[in-house]
Amino acid sequence: MNIFNRVLVIVLLLGFLALLVASAVLPASFVAWLEAIGAGAQALLVPPVEYIRLGVTAVLLVLVVLLLVLELRRGRRPTVTVRQAGGGTVELGTESVARSLEYHIGQVPGVAKVQPAVVSKGKVVTVALDLELDPMADLRAKSEEVVQLARELVEGKLGLKLASRGLRVKVRQAPYSGGPAGPKPEPPAQPPVAPAEPGAGGPAEA
Repeated sequence: MNIFNRVLVIVLLLGFLALLVASAVLPASFVAWLEAIGAGAQALLVPPVEYIRLGVTAVLLVLVVLLLVLELRRGRRPTVTVRQAGGGTVELGTESVARSLEYHIGQVPGVAKVQPAVVSKGKVVTVALDLELDPMADLRAKSEEVVQLARELVEGKLGLKLASRGLRVKVRQAPYSGGPAGPKPEPPAQPPVAPAEPGAGGPAEA
């Protein structure tokens, strides 16, 4: 948008400059040109040219409104202002905040995976945590522990300020590593052994 805006402003300024120069150097021709435009504009009020004019005007109006919305819409800030007691200003990158959250929360026992998302709103931030907990972990207790740790890290250690309701946590449970236990396989059946005949294995008589 910055390049487009710059090109658009340059074109408009050059056109306005050309009109000023023409009106100053060639006033008679400039007035005649304006009269010709006024005479031609009368034809735009006669159907079916009027319908074409309305269609083109509607398209241009939508385009102008869209460009205005894109220009006024504020993008995501890559940094957030850190509160300083001495009155100084420090800008901290949101990626650094996210990496710090990922490292410290990842050290919590029972947390299998964490994906933080930090959005700066100038002097405040919003934090969204996507947690994956171990199957045997207590979801409620572990979630409260992670929320407390994230708040202490953001507002205490990093010196940032969370927005109102600016900390959201989405929790899911990791899949179990093994499947359900099935019945144990039975040992293979052994073939029956015939009993030995009496005297078959004794010493031979002399």
